[in-house]
This record gives sequence, structure tokens and C-alpha cells, in this order.
Amino acid sequence: PLADLHSLAADTTLLADANTVWKTHEPIEREIEAKTGAWYIRRILPYRTREGAVEGVVITFADITTRRHIADAMEIAERKAQIANLGKSRFLAAASHDLRQPLQTLVLLHEMLAKAVAGDKAKKLVGRLNDTVGAMTGMLNALLDINQIEAGTVVTEKVMFPINELLQRLAGEFGFNAHAQGLELRVVPCSLEINSDPRLLDQMVRNLLSNALKYTKTGKVLLGCRRRKGTLSIEIWDTGIGIPLVELDAIFDEYHQLDNVARERERGLGLGLSIVKRLGGLLGHRVHVQSIFGKGSGFAIEVHLPFTTPKLPEDAATTTKLAVTNEHPNQNWSILVVEDDPSVCELLELLLQNEGHKVITASDGVKALDIMAGGQFNPDVIITDFNLPNGLDGLQLAAKLREKLRRQLPVIILTGN
Repeated sequence: PLADLHSLAADTTLLADANTVWKTHEPIEREIEAKTGAWYIRRILPYRTREGAVEGVVITFADITTRRHIADAMEIAERKAQIANLGKSRFLAAASHDLRQPLQTLVLLHEMLAKAVAGDKAKKLVGRLNDTVGAMTGMLNALLDINQIEAGTVVTEKVMFPINELLQRLAGEFGFNAHAQGLELRVVPCSLEINSDPRLLDQMVRNLLSNALKYTKTGKVLLGCRRRKGTLSIEIWDTGIGIPLVELDAIFDEYHQLDNVARERERGLGLGLSIVKRLGGLLGHRVHVQSIFGKGSGFAIEVHLPFTTPKLPEDAATTTKLAVTNEHPNQNWSILVVEDDPSVCELLELLLQNEGHKVITASDGVKALDIMAGGQFNPDVIITDFNLPNGLDGLQLAAKLREKLRRQLPVIILTGN
């Protein structure tokens, strides 16, 4: 009797499966565990006569114990690896500020060294140091950014804002780089408002624009927007090396780079496009690319427009080229520096003093307020770290100092995050 097979394993569906196969003539296969701990694939097939009639069922048991144990071991190992990877991501996300801080010190040291050295040989070495520090900073920033996304510490905060603010800011920042490379950077203004996270969208467009300049040797790069069927397409076009058709999907993979077989440090880690894709997923913005190999590429970020899209005043979308100027190049300033890292604080003080400014430092917000309470120092500008000890961060300190001085004191916030 089929019921006798229950002594092999707790196979409660055996009789029902046999009856189903008898009626439907369709085989059934299950994995079952024997009382000994062994595993089997139990198959039930219809028993057919030479004439094609079904006169019973055939039941077979194939031992898969070894295969099952291997699969279980692999599943456990994969789960452990995922836990370890998540732990690594969380650590890097939490340590982001502390990891970036030494690089900030290196940047300040390099800046002071560049002003102090004389002679072509020394200046050449300092220039090489600048390239290396820049490559280290770029790679570490990309690695920490993608780890923050993996660890789930990136929080989106969508607001309505004019897209032209982002466009013009990037035009000013990247215009110098483009000019230095002999490239034309054209930014087309846009008068629409969008609903997105300004900080994260800025990072997405910034990465795409940086890539376009990196892979364009001659010609131009275009940044602009197109309105299409309820969306605003933010687009970056270049006349660079282009992307082979077979690589169009792979370029968004982590550590995937085109035209960098030697893994040159200056070209980064190949994380920029992966960060763009992941941030697009977080924000609900579709990212796509089209390219002609050898002629150039176009990347687009699609942002859904609200039902009503109020336009900005006409004068807000008229400037297409920006120039950064220093209105008071020779003016000496009184500067309050608030920084809890002693080495960074000391170097900032020396750097600014060497430029002729009067500098007073404080290690946290409480001490900065004490300095101002004495009335002996009236700063023209404040430079403060965002992460400060003893209960006040940089933004809170700035608000309190402005309230105390009763004026909109200019503030520069520095942060490794």
C-alpha cells in the first residue's frame, strides 16, 4: 500500500498527489526530507501501457542529500555575506565624515605648500601632489556616496524649486573646467519649477556633467531641459568618445568604465553613473542614455512635472553664462573659524592669516558664542564645520550668531558629509 511509504518520510501529500496524477496524467515532483535527514526528489508519473492507457502510477525517489546540503550551505554563506556587506556599508556611511576629514587636511596643506614653494621643480612636484589628492578625494567621495545609498541612510526631501537655480549654479562651477580643457559648455536656461530633492538631483546632474567633460576631448557639452508629456527631461549632451551599443546598459554597473583599461586613478572608480541610477530610483526619476560611438552621448533625467507649472519672472531665466568675480580682491576680513578638528582648524587659521585676514578660532558653538558675547570681535564672515560637539551644529550656530548680531552675517558651512 502507498501508505506504507509514510515510514520513509513525513510525506503527507503522497496519496493526494498519486490520485491527482492518476486522474490528470500530469507528473508531479516534490522535494521531501526523510526521517534520517536525507533529502529526495519524489516524482510521481502516470504508468502507461503499450496501448497508451494509464493503469497506475510510478513513484521514484532520487537522493539529492549532497546537493541539498551544498545549496543550504551556499544560502547560509550568501546570507552572511549580505549581512557583512550591509555592515560594511553602514560603517562607511557612519564614518563618512571622519574619513573625509584627513583629506580636507591634505587639501589645506597642499594649498599652503603651493604658495610657499619656489622653483619649477618644486612647483611641478606640488602639481603632481594636487592631482593625486584630487584623485583620492574623487574616489573616496564616490565610494562613500554609494555606500550611503546601500546602507539606506540617504533620505529624500522633495520640494518645489526652480530648475534654473541648479542649471546656473552648475554653469558657474563647470564653466572654468570646460574652458581649461578647451571645450565649450553651453547651458540653456529653463523657467519651470519642479518637485524633487535639490541636493540629490544636483548630485545626479553634477555626475553626468563631470562625465561628459571627462570623456569629451574636443567640441562642446550642452546642459538643458525639454518639456515632454508631463515630464521635464534634464539633458546633458556631449561630442565625446561615445558609448558602444553593447555597453549602453553596462555603463550603469558599479566599477564599470569605458576606455580605462589601465585603471588610471584620475578617471575615478567607475561609480558615478551607478550613483546617478540609484539616486534616480530613490527619487522616482527615470534615467536613460543614447549614444553614437565615436560621436558623442546624451543622458537624460526625467522629472514628473506638477499639474500646474508656474513660471518664474522673465529675468530669472535670461542669464546663460556666468562669471565668478571677486568684488574686493584686496580686502582683509575678520573671520571666525569654528572647527572641532584641531589640525583642520590650525591649517584653516594659517591659510587665512597668510592671505592677510584676521582670524579667531573656536572648537565648538558654545565657545564661539562666548567669544561674541565679549564684544571684542566683530566678524565679517563665519566659517564653521556642520558637525560640532556640545549641542550646536553649524546651522544652529549661524542662526544664533545672526540673531545676536542682528544682521545677515555671511556664513560658509564646511562638512565631510
